[in-house]
Amino acid sequence: MLQKALIIEDDFDLADTLKEQLTSLGYVIDHAADGKSGLEKALADDYKFIVMDLTMPKLEGTEVCRLVKKSKPAQPIIILSAKLDELSKVLLLELGADDYLTKPFSLAELKARIKAVLRRTDQPAANSKTAGETIVCGDLVLYLSSRTVELKGQPIEFTSGEFDILTLLASQPGRVFNRSEIISALHGTAVRGYDAAVTSHINRIRSKLEPDPAKPIYLQTVHGAGYRMMNPGNK
Repeated sequence: MLQKALIIEDDFDLADTLKEQLTSLGYVIDHAADGKSGLEKALADDYKFIVMDLTMPKLEGTEVCRLVKKSKPAQPIIILSAKLDELSKVLLLELGADDYLTKPFSLAELKARIKAVLRRTDQPAANSKTAGETIVCGDLVLYLSSRTVELKGQPIEFTSGEFDILTLLASQPGRVFNRSEIISALHGTAVRGYDAAVTSHINRIRSKLEPDPAKPIYLQTVHGAGYRMMNPGNK
């Protein structure tokens, strides 16, 4: 059975082009022409990925992204926008977007970004050097196959990008990973403009993990070098 993808785009010419190109990748494409109907479709059905515009009638793309990720944290979302300054990029990634492209963009690049996002979600253990399907750091347990996390036995929801960073760091507790390594783990290569996004992801991970994010015991910053995951159980 062919898998489904969703395009949320109010420009019908662009939507038709995207539909043609993504159909060629073997997906059945649904289309919504505004944010409200796009949100309804995204919540009502299961999609392999969602490609969506940022500025849309009835409901802004940022709000669509936030609400979809709130209900379906693992849903891959790629944002398209003609206006993406550094602050906007960080905001989108904080809302859970898995990637973004600035208009105009090449269809080849879009396809490459989609494939990169799906590699991360379809092969959750690809960046892990830990054998088996779990990584344990003290009271923190990562289940790689289901891409779920528990802290002291309680489930915690992470976006796709947050989970990938957490998996990378937890795979080698104590090792310092620099920003370039973290970005490469997310995208398969170094990508310009993601430096501030790493900080945003790290802050959000800490807000979910740490009893006191200002005094982290799990995810520590090594100033001038990068970040490392500590195992509080190791004294």
